[in-house]
Order: sequence, then structure tokens, then C-alpha cells
Amino acid sequence: MPIQTFSRPLLEHVLRQRVRALEPVTLRDGLTVTGLRTVPPGKVTGVRVKNGDGEDEIAADLVVDASGRSSHLPQWLAALGLPSPRTTTVDAQVGYASHTYSYPEGQAPPSWMGVLQPLRAPDFHKGCYAIQIENKALHVTLHGANGTQLPHSDGEFLSFAKTLRGPVADTIASLTPTSAVRRYARTVNRKIAYHRLASWPDGLIALGDSVCTFNPAYGQGMTIAALEARLLEQMLSNRPARTPLDGQAFQKRLARVTASSWLMATTPDRAWDQSRLSWPVRAGNWFMNRLIDTVPHDPQLYTAFSGLFHMTAGPLTLADPRLLSRVLIGPRPGGSPRTTTA
Repeated sequence: MPIQTFSRPLLEHVLRQRVRALEPVTLRDGLTVTGLRTVPPGKVTGVRVKNGDGEDEIAADLVVDASGRSSHLPQWLAALGLPSPRTTTVDAQVGYASHTYSYPEGQAPPSWMGVLQPLRAPDFHKGCYAIQIENKALHVTLHGANGTQLPHSDGEFLSFAKTLRGPVADTIASLTPTSAVRRYARTVNRKIAYHRLASWPDGLIALGDSVCTFNPAYGQGMTIAALEARLLEQMLSNRPARTPLDGQAFQKRLARVTASSWLMATTPDRAWDQSRLSWPVRAGNWFMNRLIDTVPHDPQLYTAFSGLFHMTAGPLTLADPRLLSRVLIGPRPGGSPRTTTA
């Protein structure tokens, strides 16, 4: 499966430029949304905003809450008299620290494009992910679970990397840091069950991390958001002319879009609390560990897993009996690396 590697700032820059180029689109910077603009009996007709000059209102036929983990939508719905939706959280207390490096003049990058050493409960509390990105740079992310102390400085970053297997520590030892060490600890998986509310305001939908947010270590958030945006496009295109979007139907279909990724993210994260594991979680975690151990040694299984992980294939991809048997048999003796390079 071809994969492009690049930094998050580059991706956001390109997306922002493309959106700015769309003729009907106007971006308004410097505004903070403070609430929903409504008319009886609770139809949403826009948002209330504030900036340095005061407060204002922006009218809209459809308000899309894509404000992410910091969404205030539950409070805004409560102000409309709606009950609080059920919120499910799974927190493995995973944190990560990222650093970007440049190569000295004349030094060629290594032959690999990426290195992955995943976390695994309950024994492997440390991991990393390193990728070659634009401008001849290397981006390295170190992971720590279950309260593992993360690095603050260049020296601590290298020391942490030396505790891991694989080529990352030796590679970055000769490179020049081009960024500060950036730490991030808001990695809790959280799902808000808007789709289970008995009623839903017209003129409003929520998507992305506002509804279902994943541990960023699994790299699923942006892909899920893109699938949700495609769902929105399909529902807007298929509705009868001049008919408002059915927001409640959208939230129900969105819940189905996130279901398999929620299971893939929360199964390994639940495993960090060994005292509270149900047998389905134990079985699922055993299968995922077995799968990840076997994938580096089985090209066909790798292709199937990549399709599932990158969401270009459905959740039943691994239901093929031939693939299932390979997972159950596991890797060859002595063939279970903790680090994968590509």
C-alpha cells in the first residue's frame, strides 16, 4: 500500500490553501463560538460568536460542530433542554513526545522510511514511531503508557530512545534537532452517544473529535473525520431538493462509521488495567497482539491489516478463514520483532 509521509503542519497548510481556493468559502479568523443561535422550538439557525470588538451572530442553514476534543456542544444542548448524552471514556494514560531532526549536510537519510515499535499491555510501556518527512527531515514520536515519564529536553529524548529496540536512537544521535520537544497527554478515547438521544435539534450536526475521539497514537482520527465528511456529502447530495438535512439520522449513521475504529483503539487501551478486563477484551487483545506479531512476516496478512488499519477495507477483512488461521498459528519461532521498519 503506497503511503505518503509528511508533517502535520504541511498537511494543514495544503488543506487550508485548498479550502481558501473554493469560491463559495469564506474563512473568518479570530472568532470564538460561544453558543447556538436558535428559534423555538429549538431549531438551530446559526451560532453566537465573540471577538475583540464584541459579540455577533452568524446565521446558517446548518451548523457543523467540528471543534474537536474541546467541544462545548453537550453544554449547549443542555441549555436547549436536552438530556446529557452518555459519554464513554477509555484512558490508558498514554502520553507522547515529538521531536523533528534535520540531517547534516552530506549525510544521506537511512534506507527505511518509517520505524514502529508499538506499546503493548501489560509489559511494554514504551514505544516509538519515526518517519521521514518533507525537507529531508525526520519526525520522531516517543510513546509512554500507564504513567511512563516522558522526556522534556533533547538529552532526555535521546536517553528515552536508547531504551528502545531498533535504529531510532542511533539515527538521531548524529542529527540536529530543529524543534522543541513537544509533549501531549490528552490521549483519552471518548465517545459521546449523540445518536442515542431521543430528540435532536434541526439545523445541527456534530462530527470528528467532537463526537468520537481516539488515542492519537493509533493515527485514526483524521481518517475517520474524512469518512464522516464523505458521509455528510452523500447525505446532503441524496436528500430531496430544499429539504433540511436529517441531523438525527446523520448522527446514527456516523456512529456506525466510528464503530470498528473505536473497537480497535479501545481494546488495547483497556488492557492496561488488568484488574478490570472482561473476557471479550482479553480475547480481543490477545488476537490483536497475535496479529501484530504475525503481520511483519506475512505479506498477504500485512496487506489485509493495512487495509483495515487505513480504513480502505471493511472490518470483515480479516474474517477470511485462511487469514484467521495464520493469525492463530502466529509467527515463526524466533520471528516476533518488537520493532517494524519499512
